[in-house]
Amino acid sequence: EGVFDPVAAGLGVHVVNYKFVDENGCSAACQFQITVNPSTTLVCPESFAMCISDDPILMSQAIPPGGSYSGTGVDGGYFDPELAGVGVHAISYDFTNGFGCHTACSFTIEVYPLPELSCSFPEEVCLYDGPIVLDGCEPDGGIYSGTGVTCNTFFPEIAGAGLHEIHYHYIHPATGCTNDASFTIRVLPAQIVSLPYGWTGISSYMITKNTEITEIFAGISDHLIILYNLTGTIWYPGGNIYPQSPWDMYSGYILKSGQGVNMNFCGDYLQNLTVQLLPGWNLVPMLSKNPVSSEFLFGFNEHIKIVKEVAGWKLLWKEMGINTLGFVVPGEAYYVYSTGATSVTFPYYAKEEPMEIKPDAIYSSPFEPVEMTPVSHLVALPCLMANLFEEGDIIAAFGESGICAGQIRMDKENTALTLFGDDQYTWEQDGMQADENVYYRMFRSSDGSYFDLEFEFDQNWQNGNHFQPEGISVVKGVTLSPSGLPDVSQHAVKLYPNPTTGVVLVTGIEGDFQIEVFNVVQEQILTLNLSGESQFDLSALPKGVYMVKIIGDGMIFTRKIVLQ
Repeated sequence: EGVFDPVAAGLGVHVVNYKFVDENGCSAACQFQITVNPSTTLVCPESFAMCISDDPILMSQAIPPGGSYSGTGVDGGYFDPELAGVGVHAISYDFTNGFGCHTACSFTIEVYPLPELSCSFPEEVCLYDGPIVLDGCEPDGGIYSGTGVTCNTFFPEIAGAGLHEIHYHYIHPATGCTNDASFTIRVLPAQIVSLPYGWTGISSYMITKNTEITEIFAGISDHLIILYNLTGTIWYPGGNIYPQSPWDMYSGYILKSGQGVNMNFCGDYLQNLTVQLLPGWNLVPMLSKNPVSSEFLFGFNEHIKIVKEVAGWKLLWKEMGINTLGFVVPGEAYYVYSTGATSVTFPYYAKEEPMEIKPDAIYSSPFEPVEMTPVSHLVALPCLMANLFEEGDIIAAFGESGICAGQIRMDKENTALTLFGDDQYTWEQDGMQADENVYYRMFRSSDGSYFDLEFEFDQNWQNGNHFQPEGISVVKGVTLSPSGLPDVSQHAVKLYPNPTTGVVLVTGIEGDFQIEVFNVVQEQILTLNLSGESQFDLSALPKGVYMVKIIGDGMIFTRKIVLQ
């Protein structure tokens, strides 16, 4: 058929005859040889897969070696997956043996893409936020690493304040290809303030990342009864009163909590540590990061006369030579009385000194415990009267209701008796009301005797023997008499029923008198003129606790009413 088939012929030398006959019938013939040489059998590698991020590989898998590879991604005998790109690529292997016989085979290389990663995490967290489970990268199932990361959990307190880079390493379960993602988390500095049960003064040396008071205190809002400062900001959840102003770093606040809790202030450190003071009482924050001597901070300012705790008995009263405060501490706020406009600059870090904070006085007293509230009146007791008292004498103060509103154990030093006002946010009366007469009694522990005290007051100070919120009295003389507390005619005055659903009966008063009704934020909401046994109706008011002031001939006193 004119075709030579080397396969059919087989290996070896083959003689091929050629005969030709022309149109005249004449013929001629010749012969030649064809040598069939053996070809090489090739073994190409099995098709395989790579990740696009893998390093180029040398193409040397085919047998026998020595041939040449060609195809997409092949360059200089190497296959580069990044050059080839994602997909399935056909690779040819061509080989020529020593006889010049050429053979080829082919296989495929599939290039897998890298897994696509996306991460979503908060950019900022607080130092004391607690462990944060890292699960914001997709697809999940990878490994997180970085400062403060253990078992795919980020610990801000271990990482510390600052910017931290977190890495996410992921292996695709089907392709085995890996990819990495990185993101940063900034750990903001924070300040933990321990709040006791009841009343306290509170402040922070942080510029909070959120200035909304309700957001700052969201973590403890279930326990917060009221928060306010002296410039009109108030948050009273029970009365649906919410703050209209943001948190002021240069203001102290007064807070009442229904439970001891920790408060987490988070943000950046305050850099300007100067607080401006106005004449009169100020509520000053503590802006240093560690305790500062009250003498060092306030003792050299001629305008500052008194520094005292909120809902406590410790104070610095320079003119009277009294310092039971010792140190002011971070997280608290203090009442500061100034005679003029001035300022206080806190040290960023105070000089390291031992905290010689005087502990709370603990002594055995026959008088009932005192309820400490943020409303107080100071009565200075100079040691010039030491000859009248024995060390260990206990002096107590009582209001017209008979409630013990303050007491102190005398020693040989100048001291001050702190009288506490009524807590407006409890329905029972637990302290003194404005303008109440104060009665003093002394217990002498050496012989168990009692004395009534009649104090003579220095008229150069604001107040004498009447309780005033943030009042100041200075005793300059005293008379002791071994008799009981005087009877107070106002005890006969009764308001009932209490609690009430609206109508309140008033008995025990003769003649004309005036009723003034105040809510818990001291807003006067009702005024009535009554006479003798009378009644008044509160049913139009919201339910809650109200203060009723009764003003009559020669008397002013108050009672609490709970409207249900």
